[in-house]
Amino acid sequence: MSTLKGAKKVLYDLRKKGYEGYIVGGAVRDHLLRQPLTDVDITTNAKPIQVSKMFITKPTGLKYGTVTVLMGEETFEVTTYRIDGEYTDGRHPDLVAFSDNVEEDVKRRDFTINGLLMNEREEIIDYVGGKMDLAAQIIRTIGNPEDRFNEDALRMMRAFYFQAKLGFQIDRATRDAITEMKDKLKMVAMERIMNELIKMLKGPHVRKALQTMITTGVHKVLPGLEKGIEYAATMEEIPFV
Repeated sequence: MSTLKGAKKVLYDLRKKGYEGYIVGGAVRDHLLRQPLTDVDITTNAKPIQVSKMFITKPTGLKYGTVTVLMGEETFEVTTYRIDGEYTDGRHPDLVAFSDNVEEDVKRRDFTINGLLMNEREEIIDYVGGKMDLAAQIIRTIGNPEDRFNEDALRMMRAFYFQAKLGFQIDRATRDAITEMKDKLKMVAMERIMNELIKMLKGPHVRKALQTMITTGVHKVLPGLEKGIEYAATMEEIPFV
């Protein structure tokens, strides 16, 4: 569990030592939507070893520049700005290069509504049009949707998860790319797909997401799930989640 207050303290301490730091991702999105926060992630130009000298930490994903900062009962994933290389496994970048440019870091992320930054004064920094898409209730990839889905095909399922959670529309170019690239989901481990599907089924707008899965044809590439998804899309409530 992590809170905005605790995260702002981490940002303040980073600034005191001369580093940049921002809250990033879902926490900023949910804060602007006045939804409850769970995990609060932080991005910084400080390297993991520098973060570890400032806070009590545990290694989480050092290969990707991430350490977990422990502050009382709260935890915060703190990740160094980075640029990702090719994704030949369709999940993780082959190479990660640290960066001093937060805009470069933001532009490697999945959707514009998850690409917003917030500083300790709760000022929003937006390099990708995320605020406009939040206001318009649109789920849109950052940059070319084909590039984002080639990097990690599971992002297609995450688009449906966010639709179920928020009730937003999926942008046409993003939706068209899902339709064209849905077969790439066959290469994703079923466990990863099921994790996203289960989260999606718990969303308040799940029928909307299920209907989009059907119109894009994604349900047809999920082994054994096609009929179940078609049936669930007709239900007022999903009783088994």
